[in-house]
Parts: sequence; structure tokens; C-alpha cells
Amino acid sequence: IFAEQSMASATIAVERMRLGIEALAMPHPDNPFGVLTISAGLSMLDPEHPKSASDVLSETDSALYRAKQLGRNRVERAAAQPV
Repeated sequence: IFAEQSMASATIAVERMRLGIEALAMPHPDNPFGVLTISAGLSMLDPEHPKSASDVLSETDSALYRAKQLGRNRVERAAAQPV
């Protein structure tokens, strides 16, 4: 995702990827959906609220784990991220 992209447009782009992978309907017997799916976490740098790359990675990781906890096959944004 590009630096000048908003969280809203980044979410749309990753959601399209998620839907595209799901639409391939590749069998995955260990997945509750029966097909290969992805979960994704998103975070971004905000010039108005500087943070380290490590912080952004940590936020992204937390969002990914939240996506998995909420049922997988979904995209979650980091908490308190501007849309």
C-alpha cells in the first residue's frame, strides 16, 4: 500500500485481495470455510502523529490477530487509525 493512500482506500484494496483469494475456491480442508482464505491487519504512518516503524508493525500485527480472533477471512484496521 502506498504512503499517500488513505486507510479507507487501503482497506478497499486489501479487501479486494481477500475476496479474490476466496473466489479462487482453492480447497483447504483445515480451514472452516473449506477453501483458502486470508486475514489481514492494516496500520499506517500518520504524519500528524509520528511513530516508529516498530510501532506500526506492532499495530498491524495486533490488527491481524484481531482479524483471526473474530473469525478469520477478514480485514481489520489497527485501533484508532484515521480512515
